[in-house]
Amino acid sequence: MNRGESPVEQLHLLASYAFMEPVMPVSDRTIFLELMGLAIHNRRYRPRVYAYAQNMIDYLREVFAKTPRILNLSANDTALLAASIWTGLLVNSFCYKRFDRSHSRVLFRQSLLLLAGLSDRQQSSVDSLVRGTTRNGHLARKRRAAPAAVS
Repeated sequence: MNRGESPVEQLHLLASYAFMEPVMPVSDRTIFLELMGLAIHNRRYRPRVYAYAQNMIDYLREVFAKTPRILNLSANDTALLAASIWTGLLVNSFCYKRFDRSHSRVLFRQSLLLLAGLSDRQQSSVDSLVRGTTRNGHLARKRRAAPAAVS
């Protein structure tokens, strides 16, 4: 996964990858939950799922090792938190009808930047951009209207 990019760009790309559009029908999306259940109970399938999870944690740890991170968390603990947030958002985007993958992607991206200790540096650009993805998964950026001045 894009190891040559900056940590900020890697986190943006990961969030886009994790919650790609278009949304699949619920029947197709729920297979994820079924496979997770199967991995817990099937000794032959479990090593494949565990290996994938380990690869993702290793990748996240590598990215977070290059960032300041919040609360003095280790890169490993930050990676575990990020993976847990990812799974939680993914499951909720499957099950809660008013919570879609686009919203999940935005929340995941913000969570990754916060965990990385990079949200302050990125806040002005995040505030001025509405992020989405194009059909091929690349970031599409649109300018938001400036808020009205308060007198």
